[in-house]
Amino acid sequence: KYRELKRDTGSSEETEMEWQRYLAATRGGRGTGGYRPYAPTPRPYGGGSYKPAYNPAARGPPRGPPAQQPRRPPVQPHIPRAARPYQPQPYQSTARRPAAVPYQPRQAPQAPYQKPAQQPRPTGRAIDSVFLYEQGERRLTDVCHRYPKLALSADFEKVTHHWPGQTLEIPLDCPIPFHTDPDLTLPVPEAEPEAPETEAKVTARVMLLSTMKQEEPEDEKKKVAQPHLSKRIKFLVAKKANGGLMSIGGPWSESKDGGNPANDKTLIKTATRHCKEICGIDLSPCKTWYKFIEIHYKRTSGVVDRTVIFVPDIWNHFGGDEQVKVYKQVHRQEVEVEEEVEVEIEVEEDVEAKEGEEKKEGDEKEKKKMTKKIKKKVNGKKVVDNITVRSMDLSLNGILEYDMQDKHEETAELSLFAEAFDEMLSSKYAARVLEILKAKKEKTDAQAADLKRKRDEDNAERQAKLSAEREEREAKRRKVEEEKKKEAELKQKQEEEEKNMTEEQIKERRAKEAEEKKKKDEEEKKKREEEEKKKKEEEEAKAKAEEEQKKKREEEEKAKKTRTQVVTTTTIDQTVLEPFSFFDKPTGHGGQQVGHLKREQVEGILHAMGNLCQREVDALLRGAGLPKEKAHMSLYYKTLATTTHTTTKEVPIEEPKDESKEMEEDKEAPATEEAKEEGVEEAKADEEKTEE
Repeated sequence: KYRELKRDTGSSEETEMEWQRYLAATRGGRGTGGYRPYAPTPRPYGGGSYKPAYNPAARGPPRGPPAQQPRRPPVQPHIPRAARPYQPQPYQSTARRPAAVPYQPRQAPQAPYQKPAQQPRPTGRAIDSVFLYEQGERRLTDVCHRYPKLALSADFEKVTHHWPGQTLEIPLDCPIPFHTDPDLTLPVPEAEPEAPETEAKVTARVMLLSTMKQEEPEDEKKKVAQPHLSKRIKFLVAKKANGGLMSIGGPWSESKDGGNPANDKTLIKTATRHCKEICGIDLSPCKTWYKFIEIHYKRTSGVVDRTVIFVPDIWNHFGGDEQVKVYKQVHRQEVEVEEEVEVEIEVEEDVEAKEGEEKKEGDEKEKKKMTKKIKKKVNGKKVVDNITVRSMDLSLNGILEYDMQDKHEETAELSLFAEAFDEMLSSKYAARVLEILKAKKEKTDAQAADLKRKRDEDNAERQAKLSAEREEREAKRRKVEEEKKKEAELKQKQEEEEKNMTEEQIKERRAKEAEEKKKKDEEEKKKREEEEKKKKEEEEAKAKAEEEQKKKREEEEKAKKTRTQVVTTTTIDQTVLEPFSFFDKPTGHGGQQVGHLKREQVEGILHAMGNLCQREVDALLRGAGLPKEKAHMSLYYKTLATTTHTTTKEVPIEEPKDESKEMEEDKEAPATEEAKEEGVEEAKADEEKTEE
């Protein structure tokens, strides 16, 4: 604390004064409550005492005469007391002091506040929004989760899909020309008495399938991209005058259909009757009827009504060039109408005198009777056809574009059938996608295995080569060491021998050794030159053989007047392209396909089949080039369906044309033409002479 005071104050006297004040404040047991840090009073202009500015208004009103004060008592004489030892008192300020606070040392500066890092929200999995294709019974909650835009009836209980348990042989290229003519009408059949509410109502409906005929243009450049499959598939649907769209059909009637409505054959008979009454198409030739879906309603009376939708095999009995006439159901009635009719009446008109005849005074004008046509309003009766039900063909994509405003039960049933048919196609194409991805995975695994085998072979070959080189270097090193050792021993031996020899003998010996070494080096050099020469001759012979072979091949091609050309062909497998193209559905009106599927889309397609685990799905996608680590990648299915083949074919060789010969031929051409004309004239003259 003393050091802090010394740092804050300027001189040692002020430091000592503040230190005494601090000690006096802490010595009485009150802490530092009475102590105030040293703060010198500012003085104006660098000197003098600080005084406030003069303000007369602050002095208040003038004072009056002083009041009479009582007399003070007399002052007592001062009696001095005994001296006491000095005891310093704590500093007491005239200002009001706050409550005593114990002394607290200065705290270290705190770090600035930092907002805690927000934990990343878990991303949704692709499997979270996947529904199984082949789920048979679907209750209200399942249907609402699957189709949130579908307006269901308050009595809706469940829908049962029967198509997963059947072998469906429904072609997707069966163009049936439905012809709707306004003149083709049918009367409304007699209304049957309504059944009581306590009896269950069974309704049978049919969906007549047709596809759009794709016309291929003669010119390949004018070829247009084929629309999506959901836009090419069409169904014949009906529309009531006071309602929405619905599938063709109606309720079962015991008097007309007979039998038991729990039997499918009885319901097929009901659907056939209603189809003939509504659109005039007779379905009795159809032998195969696919029971697609069945919808249950729980009414307020407690009974359960059923609606069954069938798909008959009309593609086996209709189609071709013959059009199928589609009628509309009308209600005929007589109404009173006011019409304008032309009526002939007789009228008399004055006839004027002819020219040249003088008009006499008093003569009356001649009158002539004439017939005149006038329009007159007449009340009469007229037979009017009020359309009750009319039929039209609508694409699968158009039926699927429903919303919450379509609140009719018949429209909801039509939408449920369209969703079921779309799921049937999705299940069919998902199985093909699975087969394609399995084949792709097997191919990728085989390529990876071949690549690994080649890599292992290359590594083994490289290791063998490196070990051979290492052994060769080690052998060379050992050989060099042995030679050095031998040279050292020989040198030591020579040194020992040279100790007993004269200088002349030593010089003679060394000259002999130098000559031997020189001879040895020349032999090695000659040997090395011979090896290089031999290697060069081999390379030249090899190049010459290749050139001769090339010339021979060219001569053979010239002899047969053809040459070998490498041709690369690219083909697109439609069996691979079609299933992926189905799941690449265009969005919005007139939308186009993007040409690729995201990884999460393909993962959802595989999980919707319901027989694969996550490990198998990840392995299949990894084989197709979509690893789990790169979830942002997409599968470009056109590349997957494209294969490239390289073949060779013989192409005729075009001989180069000689320009000089062409010029000579051009010059000779007119002369030959003139000669031909002269010859023709001479032949005509000879013929005339012979005739004479």
